[in-house]
Amino acid sequence: MAYGPMFYRHLISWPWLAWALYWAISAASTKTTQRREPLGSRLAHIGPLVVGAILLGWREVPWPWLAQRLWPRAALPYFAGLLLVYAGLAFAVWARVHLGRNWSGSVTVKQHHELIRSGPYARVRHPIYTGLLTAVLGTKPRRSAPR
Repeated sequence: MAYGPMFYRHLISWPWLAWALYWAISAASTKTTQRREPLGSRLAHIGPLVVGAILLGWREVPWPWLAQRLWPRAALPYFAGLLLVYAGLAFAVWARVHLGRNWSGSVTVKQHHELIRSGPYARVRHPIYTGLLTAVLGTKPRRSAPR
């Protein structure tokens, strides 16, 4: 059965949308914040993230050197990228679930703050970042859907 390019594009965009929905919903059940990072500090690292997300999602980038193909258009690189997306997002979600109510989208000190050193935090220092970076590495091959 042959699928069109939109099907393959959705195989990568759907897990990202599911991840974002989970992230937004689970953010509502965190502990009370006692201290938060300054707004300037927050904007200093959110700004580049937003630019990166826009560039990843932008179909036709304005700078040709950003659109150069790293891998040939074939099934193997596409499915390897797809595997990275799913594995990376799953790892980030596992880390988020393991943090439970201690999670925060910004640098904060929570009420009854505790250091988590088990689960994914016993294996990797920053598992949410590790998972998201892994998923981002696999996201770019979406322009290389199999033929």
